[in-house]
Amino acid sequence: MVQPSDIAEFVEAARKGNVVKFIRLMPASNSFVLSKHKPSGCYAIPAFDFGYTCDPTDPNYTGDSFTGSFTDAAWGVGLELLKRGEFQLPYPECLYLFRFHETRTKYATLNLIRLVQDGNEITGEVYFRQATAPKSEMRLWTKDVHQFTFVNGTDGVEIAFDPAVLMDSVAEREKYEDCKAAYTHVVVATILLNNPKHTFEVARPSDFTQSVNAGRTRAGLLPLPDLRVVHWDKEAAIRYVDETRGPASRNSPRPHDRRGHYRTLKSGKRVPVSPAKIKGGSEVPPNYDVSP
Repeated sequence: MVQPSDIAEFVEAARKGNVVKFIRLMPASNSFVLSKHKPSGCYAIPAFDFGYTCDPTDPNYTGDSFTGSFTDAAWGVGLELLKRGEFQLPYPECLYLFRFHETRTKYATLNLIRLVQDGNEITGEVYFRQATAPKSEMRLWTKDVHQFTFVNGTDGVEIAFDPAVLMDSVAEREKYEDCKAAYTHVVVATILLNNPKHTFEVARPSDFTQSVNAGRTRAGLLPLPDLRVVHWDKEAAIRYVDETRGPASRNSPRPHDRRGHYRTLKSGKRVPVSPAKIKGGSEVPPNYDVSP
């Protein structure tokens, strides 16, 4: 199997200055403004391609294995591990790639999430590319406005928006939901990677990826590692999650309010973290459904 070239294309786009970020996002008035963005950190790190695993419109979608009670169960296992301080990525730094088909309301999209585990914190940065968008600037790799952080030893997820981006209330609501979806995919995918029945295929680099790696070698840079294309055994995954979750993970974490505060990113930038209602907020009864 020849691996897709998406991550190599992202790395090349970053090298050539063709990755962008929002500085203004106003869906209510159909207005957005982009500027150049240079991704920080190393991208020659292990990468996992989860394909269309999380896309319910895909013909090979695994059905209820990523909806309803199964998602709740896998999410519960992740929360239990977080509360115990035991949630771990497969590598301290890695990339997760998720694919989504075009629908009536969304363009075909690639989500590339760079994950870093530093002590008790796991931070996720999201980049996306809308391959079928009509405008060329919308087809560029774009850094999303949000970042999420899991903190081992807690039962919550912190979401931070880039304070430099001017957004209207519609954008804030939409991006909040996008961030929830992104970190849910990361938790469920990470839990399933722990399943001894899962398989992945180390795909042969494409001609483009080999060309990129040759250039990186000439420049004294590390080559991009082989992409791991992940495959699931649906029934084995369901059994694994059901057997793994303990009594604590069968209940939702206690709903509560988290006050707004500032946090320091790895870059040294201080960003505001908005007040948030964790699992619905303090007024929600304890049996609140945790479906993402």
